Amino acid sequence: MVKLKNELTGPRVFVALGNQNEKIHLTGGYAKPEKNKSICGTDLAGKTIVDARDIAPREGYQDSKLWCLRCLHLLSYEALDQIILFSSVSMEKVGTYGAVVVIEHLERPRKYKTHPFNLTPVPEKSEWRIFERD
Repeated sequence: MVKLKNELTGPRVFVALGNQNEKIHLTGGYAKPEKNKSICGTDLAGKTIVDARDIAPREGYQDSKLWCLRCLHLLSYEALDQIILFSSVSMEKVGTYGAVVVIEHLERPRKYKTHPFNLTPVPEKSEWRIFERD
């Protein structure tokens, strides 16, 4: 098997998008590899499954009000390379998801001041990597 550059190696977490009024859920990874339900247990019928790299770290998707907080909390049990994708989501009153979860994994004897990631805007919808369920 040929490994592509810039590809993740572990079980990947995907983003499930519904209507604009619905919270964004997570699926895939170790918790839900079959992608039929979200990590928090919500049914995903009729939702679009998108690669997390296209949505999670991008401008416009960094507000925690858009995300299912149960999914984000359960994401902390996934692989670190997947958790890092969501590190720029800003959590109210406590900083970013990266400051709350990722730094806990990487923390050394002295604490570092964390800064949010400044990434490019989300790709156009026509450029999203959409996956079909297995």
